[in-house]
Amino acid sequence: MEKLIFTVTEIDANNRIDKYLKKQLSNAPLSFIYRLFRLKDVRVNHKKVDVDYILNIDDEITIFLTTDQKNEFITEYKFVKVPLTSSIIYEDENILVINKKRAILVHPDIHEQNNTLNNQVLTYLYEKQEFDPKSRAYVPSPINRIDKNTSGVVIFAKKQEIHQKLSKALHDNTVIREYMALAHGDLKEDGEIVSNLVKDEKRGLVHVEESGKKSITQYEVIQRFGKYTLLKVTLKTGRSNQIRVHLSSINHPLVGDHKYGREDQFKTLCLHHSRITFNRLSGIAEYLNHKDLKAPLPKDFEDIIHNIE
Repeated sequence: MEKLIFTVTEIDANNRIDKYLKKQLSNAPLSFIYRLFRLKDVRVNHKKVDVDYILNIDDEITIFLTTDQKNEFITEYKFVKVPLTSSIIYEDENILVINKKRAILVHPDIHEQNNTLNNQVLTYLYEKQEFDPKSRAYVPSPINRIDKNTSGVVIFAKKQEIHQKLSKALHDNTVIREYMALAHGDLKEDGEIVSNLVKDEKRGLVHVEESGKKSITQYEVIQRFGKYTLLKVTLKTGRSNQIRVHLSSINHPLVGDHKYGREDQFKTLCLHHSRITFNRLSGIAEYLNHKDLKAPLPKDFEDIIHNIE
């Protein structure tokens, strides 16, 4: 048997120990990992612990594996190295905030596996020596997602505890999420759209339906162009395609939205995640309260505005 010792860094602090070991022993069956706990073969700082133990910085985890188990279960995290093409809005030791370009996926899908924002960010952090795929520690991950054809703010957490704090804030809706949107038609005044949304899993489309989840979108008129209106949109809930479906439901679909709107001469979906601000963070993330993370409009969006003025 080989004695393996893992020392917990701030990257993985505040994580449950069973989740930590699932990452470290990435090829091990879950039954094997939980068997280690049942047999009391997992120790932290020389003391036996249960599966729900919460890790602290500098905790020393000890387990025993055979050489064959070690070679089979412990593998390097795999990702495709792709240069970062979107701009960085803000970065510190805890987060990386990106102004995502349009036409880039955050995560892979069946059409694109490699050139994703996730792989671009991991490549950037790997080259900065802030991400080590061999360590099997927390993998920097986005805490919010926007569609492929939507540009704007995407936040990546560099540490487990930060990810938990920011994800909970999004889930609890204690954040300000603003978008810039160019809609068809002449909206005379500010407004709020409240309706239930549901996703058709077969077709992949979201639509208004009583059985869906309550969704709230607020919008403020920024500039009117006769046939078009520039809006600042604030999400009070975060449903898939919410802004696109809501504006289409009041007959003011987004310019360039040929999926939920109407055919037009524009190829650019005029929707941009322009700002996110946290308000009630605590602990390690408290310093981010009231910090405006803003992404300027992309050139293709600005060009359309200039053309219709």
